[in-house]
Parts: sequence; structure tokens; C-alpha cells
Amino acid sequence: MVNVGSVLSNLLFSWSWFSGSLLVSQRATFGLIAVLVSALTAVTLLTTRELAARSTVGPDADAAVSPLLEDVGYGSDSSRHSSPTTKWRHQTAWHLLSLRDGLSTACWTDRTGLAAASDRMARLLLLTPLTALCRVILWPYSIFRRIHRSPMVLRRLFIVDLLSWMALLSFYMFLTDYLGQAAGGRAEDPDGSEGRAKFDEGVRMGSKCLMIDGVSGGLFSLFGLMPMTRRLGTRNTYVLCLTVFSSCMVVISLAPSPPLIYVLCAVMGCGYSVMGTTPSSLLTLYHYQPQIFFSDQPAPREAAGLGENFAILDTSYCLGSILPSLTLGWLVDMYGMPHLYVMIGGLFGFLSAGIATTLIYRAEEMVPRTKSPVPATR
Repeated sequence: MVNVGSVLSNLLFSWSWFSGSLLVSQRATFGLIAVLVSALTAVTLLTTRELAARSTVGPDADAAVSPLLEDVGYGSDSSRHSSPTTKWRHQTAWHLLSLRDGLSTACWTDRTGLAAASDRMARLLLLTPLTALCRVILWPYSIFRRIHRSPMVLRRLFIVDLLSWMALLSFYMFLTDYLGQAAGGRAEDPDGSEGRAKFDEGVRMGSKCLMIDGVSGGLFSLFGLMPMTRRLGTRNTYVLCLTVFSSCMVVISLAPSPPLIYVLCAVMGCGYSVMGTTPSSLLTLYHYQPQIFFSDQPAPREAAGLGENFAILDTSYCLGSILPSLTLGWLVDMYGMPHLYVMIGGLFGFLSAGIATTLIYRAEEMVPRTKSPVPATR
């Protein structure tokens, strides 16, 4: 569905806004996109159903709050329930669930009635903003700490996923600007000038390229990914698609010919397809056999489950858009070379393809940890 939304949005922006068609201005295009986003958000809110998680234990219990809140991670059971952080999470979740279920179930102490509920509500109102502010400030450090303490297979997977998303999002964010400048125009040119007209034409061409990339990525996911994986294997398919994607980006930066760019964008769909599927599949595989893939991880203070590791892996998508946004525009303005947009993105892709060769794709590839023999003493 994300791919379908990308195709539709790029189709709208590839329309010639000033040709007397239905979309007569950029304002109409953004308005239509806002209506679509609002409609989809409303449908999601109306159709989503969530099971209520109820607890039968007190806030100081070390047992699980609810089966829905538990997950199998790479930590031992003793480390999970003895961790102060885990205990604090269970207590916080219990308070929130009790407050949601009503005043009758929320009053677990001897104090009953509205006074106890008001006391807990006041504490929540005072502590929640401070807790949220501290989490935002410490978010980069917490992510780094999680990744640093995670098993080797997860650290490598995060790095590969981060570099691949940096390559893809550099292509998505800056292709239209690059083609607009390659066409002979600039965004700073006044409206109605020849330079601005060339820039707008390049932007529309870039939108068409992104639409072609989305369509080809969706078709490859439906009809080409599984047969290719069965024939070549997960490792070869992943590395090959990343390499093809990166090579096409470099060719686009060197030869901005419209027919060639359209063909290359169609080929690049395979890279977009594997970026969205292979890391998630590998993460699920790792958690399916944690005793094998997480064998290098000693008993940690905090146990990370599948959901938490998926959340950490998803941060690579956010960082993949933040880091290029902070650097690529500044480099292009400094050197006056719009080719750097796509060329550096291709470099990120080659790095991800190279590190992807070191990932673990099967349990048989894990080297068992053996303790070094202790020398005999006389």
C-alpha cells in the first residue's frame, strides 16, 4: 500500500499543471493529496480494532502484565524479570491499563474512590511531559546503546538497512531537483522565465521516473522476487539487487538522458523491493531461532523482543532521510554540482551491498562459539 501511495503521488506531480487539465495549479495538487491523506487516516481510525489487555496482578509484581505485552527476545528469562527497567515498564503499563479500564479496577490500594484516582491522574499529568522531554533528548543515545548492546547479526543488519535507505531516500528526495537543474533551470529562477520552465519540466520528468520506479518495484515484489530468491538464494538476490540499484544511480548521474533514465528507473525497482522485505525477513528469522543467532549475546540487563527490534530497525528509515537532508544540499550548494545528489546516493548503495555480504542468512552460517582450552597447570 505504501508503494501504491508513492505511485499515485508521483503521478499527480508528473502532471503538467499549466496545460489546461483538471490539475491547473500546484495548489490543487497539494489540496488533493491532503484530501487523500485525511480520508485514509479517517478510514484507518474507523476500521482499526485493538484487543484490550487486562491485568490481574498488582503494579509491583514481576510477572507479565498481559500476554500481549510479552515477546521472545534474546535475553534469558531471569534477566527479563529481574531487570529494574523491565519492572518499571510493567508497573507503568499496569497503571495505564488500570486507568483505562475504569476507576473500579484502578484502585488497587486500600484507598478507594475518586481521591485515589485523582492522585494517580495528577501524577501522570505532571510526570508525562517531563518523561516525554527526557526521552526526546536522550533518543539518539538510547538508540546507539540499543544497537551497541545488540547481537552481532542485528548490528550488521541495522548498518546495511541504514545505508540502503540512505541510498534510496537520496534518490527519492533529490532526483527531481537534480533533473530540474540538469534540464538547464533552477528553482530560484522567476516564474514565467525560460529557466523556471525548464526546471519545472525536469521536476515533472523526475516525478514520472519515481512513478516508474514504484510500479516496477511493486511488480517485481509480486512476480519476480520469490522466483529469483528460490533460484539464487536470499544472499545473492539481496546483494545483486542492491548493486544493480546503486549502479543505475551512478549511470543516471553521469548520463542524464531522458529515455535512458526511464529505463534505469524501471530496473531500479528491484532494489526498492528488497530494501522493504529482506531486512524484515532476516529479523524475523533471527528471533525464530534466538539460541542460534544470538549466541554471542551474554545475559543482558534488558531483553529486547521482536517488536522492539523492529522499532529500532525502523529508525534506520528515519535516519536515512535525516542524514542526506543535512549534508547533500549543503554539498551541492558548496560545489555547484547537482550530480552529487545521485552520485553520493549510489555510493551509499554500494556500501550497503558490500556489508550485506557479511550478513547471516541461514542458521548454518553461524560459527559456534567455543571456549578456548585452558592450559594445563603443573
